[in-house]
Amino acid sequence: MSSSAPNEVYPMTDEDKERAKKSKAYAKKKTTAYMKGVKEYLKERNGGKLEQVWDLDMDMLESYYYQYTFICREIEELPSLIVNTRYGPQPVQLLGARDKAAMRLESLQKSMGLSLKAGKAMNMVEPVREESAVEEFLRGKINKEEK
Repeated sequence: MSSSAPNEVYPMTDEDKERAKKSKAYAKKKTTAYMKGVKEYLKERNGGKLEQVWDLDMDMLESYYYQYTFICREIEELPSLIVNTRYGPQPVQLLGARDKAAMRLESLQKSMGLSLKAGKAMNMVEPVREESAVEEFLRGKINKEEK
């Protein structure tokens, strides 16, 4: 193999395989925790139920989040974010992949009402909010000053 071939494929070393395995395990763990939180949030916001209509969106969200966390973990493991190419120093291609994964993830989150603005626009049921002791104290103090 010549080093100037643009589409040259290099076999993965055992070290690369081990790093990828750890990254996959990390991404799976983070994704599982994230999806649990999303499901709880959506159930809370939709009156305690998660309709079957959401299944496809939930699967896509899980896939997108997994990809994003996996790529982020791989980037963290890199010794440098700059590689030398025949065109000079260039950013690692994983940075572009991470940005695309983040855009897909953010777009889907907005469409599912997982951002604050999107949730308000979708008129989801507001969760019951309990006031803290500090808020009650301040509210009482303000009411006394008004009288």
